[in-house]
Amino acid sequence: MIGSLQPDAPPFKKNLADFSSEHRYPPSSVLMLIGPEGDFTPAELALAHSHGCRPITLGPLFSGSKQPRSMPEHSFLRMLV
Repeated sequence: MIGSLQPDAPPFKKNLADFSSEHRYPPSSVLMLIGPEGDFTPAELALAHSHGCRPITLGPLFSGSKQPRSMPEHSFLRMLV
């Protein structure tokens, strides 16, 4: 999964549910890519997608600027509960 500022990026839990529905089992592991301020470049997003990464939203707490470095991780953890 790749953290993204794309407006259509679904939340983490929806991605997990979609994966489980498509494959009939939950993933055995998850790789989470969190990029720089301002999001990944289109080329980086395309490369990640070509390797099976799905974009996810990091939620309303992460705007992509003026946030502490730990904010993506905090937002990600909040989505797990």
